[in-house]
Amino acid sequence: MALLLLFALFTKHLVCDYLWQPSWMLAGKDDFRKLGGYAHAGLHGLCTAALLGGFGVTYWLWLGISDTVIHYMIDRWKVRLGRRAKLTPNLPQFWWAFGLDQYAHVLTYLAIVWLAGMPN
Repeated sequence: MALLLLFALFTKHLVCDYLWQPSWMLAGKDDFRKLGGYAHAGLHGLCTAALLGGFGVTYWLWLGISDTVIHYMIDRWKVRLGRRAKLTPNLPQFWWAFGLDQYAHVLTYLAIVWLAGMPN
């Protein structure tokens, strides 16, 4: 069951991070005053909560809220780092930051599955 939940969370990440992220969300990730980053992270948290509820996880709401906050902070870190360091896709450091960002999201999903207490 844990593996199935992890697969569902990774699929949710693909959909929310790439398929359902319009440019206005991308533009708002580096500034606490802009709505885009909140909407993007909130979409992640909402979908995580819905998945966890569907799996019968007791603390689905708190884990969804946690995913929202953590996702926002990870994305904000990456965007701010990229802007400060003037990272562009032709630089290896851009891809290092991108990889670290994605790795942090994977670690978040592993922690969610562990905290959800799903049986193996």
